This record gives sequence, C-alpha cells and structure tokens, in this order.
Amino acid sequence: MKKKLIILFSVFMTIQLSAQEKLSTLTLTPVVFNENSAHEQITPRVKNLLKNKIRRIASKYGFSSGVTQDRHIMFPDIQVMSKNVIPSAPPRVSMEIELTFYIADYDTRTIYASESFELIGVGINETKAYYNSLNKINAKNKKFKAFMERGKQKIIDYYNTHCDLILKNAQTKARIGQESLALSMLTRIPSDCTVCYNKAMDKSIEIYKSLEDKLCKQNLAKAQSIWTTDPSYNGARRTEPYLSRILPGATCYNEAKNLLTQMQIHIQEREKRNWEYRLHREENAYELRKLQLNLSYEVAMENARNKPTHVYNRSWWW
Repeated sequence: MKKKLIILFSVFMTIQLSAQEKLSTLTLTPVVFNENSAHEQITPRVKNLLKNKIRRIASKYGFSSGVTQDRHIMFPDIQVMSKNVIPSAPPRVSMEIELTFYIADYDTRTIYASESFELIGVGINETKAYYNSLNKINAKNKKFKAFMERGKQKIIDYYNTHCDLILKNAQTKARIGQESLALSMLTRIPSDCTVCYNKAMDKSIEIYKSLEDKLCKQNLAKAQSIWTTDPSYNGARRTEPYLSRILPGATCYNEAKNLLTQMQIHIQEREKRNWEYRLHREENAYELRKLQLNLSYEVAMENARNKPTHVYNRSWWW
C-alpha cells in the first residue's frame, strides 16, 4: 500500500510540475489595418468589431491574445462584391461582402492560412449595411475549425523546425548581457511545441540563474529604499513584492534576510505589531524550479511590455 502511495504521489507531482511550467501558449494578435485591399478606409467602429470577433474566434480554437503583441497575427481583408438599393419605405441598402481572414507570421511576412466568407447585410444606408454584414461573422461557423487548425499547425511547425536556432540566438543575447531579451525569446515558444518548449524552459532557468544576482541587488535596493522612506508596518508590506523575488542562493540573499529581521524588530518595538512575512527558504528542486520559471516569465513579460509598440503596415502584405 505504501509503495502504491509513493508511486501515486510521484505521478501527481509530475503532473503538477508540468502544469506549472506551461507559462506560454499559442497566441494570436488581432490586427485590423486602416484600409482594405480596395484602399477603402476602415472606421474605428468596424475595427473594434473585427478585433473583438478575432479575439472570440482565437479563444474558441485554442489561442489567446496574450499581454503583449506577438509575431503571429490574424487579420481580415474586406471586398465589397455588390451594393443594391431595396425598394421599401424607407429604401434600404443590401450589401454583399467577401471577408477573408488570414493567420500570418508578421516577422517573416508569411501567410500560414486563409479562409473566406460571403456575407450579406442590410441597413438604412451603406455604412449600416456594411457593419451589419460584418457583424454576421460567427465563431461557431464550421469553416473556422479547419482554418484555425491549419494556422496552429504551421506555427507549431515553425518553432519545431527553428528550435535550435531560437535557443542559440537566446544564448547569444544572454552572453552579451541581454538576458531579459533572451528570456522573452524563449517564453514566446508555445507549450504546444512540447520538445522545443521543454528545452526552452531549461534554457530560461539557466539564463535566469545568470541574471539572478543582478536582479537580487535591484530588488533589494528597491526594498531598502521603501523601508528608508517609510519605516513602518505599511512600508514593510510594500517591500514584499521585491523581497519575494529574491531566491535562496542569490548573493544578496543574506542581506535580504538581515533587512527583514531589522524590519520585524523595528515594527514589533515601535508599533507593537507582528509582521509574519518570510523570505523563500531553501526549497526542494521542484519548488525552486517553479519559482525560477515564474520569475523568468515575469522578467520576459516586463521586457515585452517595455518594447516599442508594433506598427503593423498593410503595404508589407500586398
């Protein structure tokens, strides 16, 4: 019985670690250019409609938008096929539109998949008819399933084919002191690309360890600055997000422990309050790996948020 429990516990821990490590996923950035292929301007209202449609479609078929702009995008192209006035009181306009969606790699200018839909909308004028036709796009349409699967497989194939090159480039960036950029490159690899993803996670921990002492000093300095400015219970609470990023083994870990002790004694003596916060203690390999993965992901996301915003240019496609 004891042996069975040990086996079950080992399986459970393996599953939990796998779940914790899946920090990245397949992402698509919804893009709507300011004009269509006929050089007709797209109004802000139509742009918002199409972006929301793309988000719903992507979510339904296993993609996410993510917190940053990604190289893989989904964008529409609109062609007005016909316009007719319906004799009624008042007269109404009927518009037939061909809407084509594309999944593409913006960095390499490669289109991975496309699918077209014929839509008809009716409104009191051309603007209303145009909007109403586009609003008929339904994420449940069966054509989307095959389209999204084609795009997904192409993205996975790209990472599987270029995995070694991506890892090598990340290592080069880390070697010249651009660890944050290297981690961003690695965390973009989707967890669906299992083999490449696992290699990237191992590499990200390796790079994070080389960055750890630098980040340790930065986080300690921020915690010390907060405490110096506000030596109180509330000030101590504000240091927690920075102290939580300091892991055992980092060169400034003992300094962080000393600061924590000073704050606890000060609060207890001056404010007669008990502050129970503790630094990460020596963790087992499983827990330490989780922490390193989470913190390396945080570094990568911070780097991505600070990058200049993409300016998606339609002329690069046609």
